Amino acid sequence: VSNLKKILQSVLEYSHDVLGHQISEHHMPDVSLIGEFSDSVELGKLLQLVLGCAVSCEKKQEHIQQIMTLEESVQHVVMTAIQELMTKDPLDTLASETYGNFDSQSRKYYFLSEDVEEPDDMRQHCQDLEQQVGSSPAWL
Repeated sequence: VSNLKKILQSVLEYSHDVLGHQISEHHMPDVSLIGEFSDSVELGKLLQLVLGCAVSCEKKQEHIQQIMTLEESVQHVVMTAIQELMTKDPLDTLASETYGNFDSQSRKYYFLSEDVEEPDDMRQHCQDLEQQVGSSPAWL
């Protein structure tokens, strides 16, 4: 648990001091539950914070490209986790332009990596994603 606390503290400090993001209590993982009970919900929160830092840092392009090399289903889970971090709590001050860029870049890489068998399905899927991103509040 001690190491998990150190990891969380480092992520929070980096997020605040380097990225200028304030993490809300809603997204704060309980590392005691992770350490004692392997709580998957709390572990997911910790991983979301790490992902948020990865796609916001100076090397975000490299991290996004690495994410895009993962299996398609894993890419989807990672993108969903980041989107959830971005939209779950309206009080978060995470920069929407950072995550908005990630969504745009992710869609580009995602669509380039897929086999394009059904252009109409792809077009509809793209429109659905654009609508999701467009419906995110600008103040996030």
